[in-house]
Amino acid sequence: MRTGRFVAAAFAALVSACGVPEKKETAAATASTAEAPPVMEILRAPVADVDIKWEEWAPAGAADAQLDWPAGAARAGGTLYLVGTRKPKTPAYGLGPRAEIVFNRITPKGIEEVAAYPGYFGERADAALAASPDGRLWLVGGMYTPPPLKLAPEGRLDFTALGTPVGEVYVWTPATKDLKLETYLPVPRGKARALFVDGELYVVGGIFDPADPNDENNRQMHRYDPGDDMWTKLHEVPAPLAQPAAAAAKGGLYVIGGQQLKPVHVANRVYRYDLTVYKWQMTPQLPAPRAGAGAYVVGDAIYVIGGSEAEGLGSPPRMGLKSYRFDVNRKRWEELPSPLPEGCLFSAFDGKFFYLVGGHKTYRGYIVKTKT
Repeated sequence: MRTGRFVAAAFAALVSACGVPEKKETAAATASTAEAPPVMEILRAPVADVDIKWEEWAPAGAADAQLDWPAGAARAGGTLYLVGTRKPKTPAYGLGPRAEIVFNRITPKGIEEVAAYPGYFGERADAALAASPDGRLWLVGGMYTPPPLKLAPEGRLDFTALGTPVGEVYVWTPATKDLKLETYLPVPRGKARALFVDGELYVVGGIFDPADPNDENNRQMHRYDPGDDMWTKLHEVPAPLAQPAAAAAKGGLYVIGGQQLKPVHVANRVYRYDLTVYKWQMTPQLPAPRAGAGAYVVGDAIYVIGGSEAEGLGSPPRMGLKSYRFDVNRKRWEELPSPLPEGCLFSAFDGKFFYLVGGHKTYRGYIVKTKT
């Protein structure tokens, strides 16, 4: 790890801890007028002529029972993994480990722990997970020591309870079980979306400042080149989003749905970032709001599965049981005929099968034609 990067990251963290610079008066006035979420137009999507046929694949048990702070599921090297952090088995004192970073393998027989490592940077709740083309798993950012969310007056969240964003990016190699601190995010964040496009890591949205979730930093998107060890700041996302779905298809990076805060609501907007001219474009809206979903490319279509349709202020979020398909060529959304077998915490795709992880079971699904 380069000393310069470490010093820069430490300085950035110190500045963040000392306070947020005063924003322009116009920006503050705009934020103060947002008293209610915008009206979400629920579109009527045509029914697709394809579907996903689901089958029970593993009695994996509840993912949140295996980990205190699950980050996500991903397929790497032919194996499906569930990754996150948990409280240490032995209490932490002083500068000792505050949590354990855990890698679980999901098999038809259930969840099997593969490796665990002491995490000196805290719980890392709401970290992003991505699998690189070389079969490694990347654990990106997260939130440090978040207490439970609580209901604030008038149904608003107490944003200081979201925790402090962290900027470490860990990389795990399944073959050698080597976990290393690879780099630091340019700006610490949690609840972001991370994915690889043409061998480079893209990190989109997230929560940068819990005291002001609508801060302009929440719109940021960065690209990391592992070969050059270099971050590039790209154009800002049109809206500040946490937990969006994201996928790359036909020269564009699609950012789908997500959670907007102050006030809390789940969005159904879809934005396309043209990777050739580096410009954001609006695309047809998702038929229903969705946050925390997975987006996967199959041929000329993007499948959106899992996630939640609404945030649960004081109650669990409502799982999104409908799946949608976006025809990239025709630029329209379609609803898959049958709903998901049950709600899930995470989803994954290995190029052939979709996986739903969470609840009390793991499901595996494949695409079938519903019409002849």
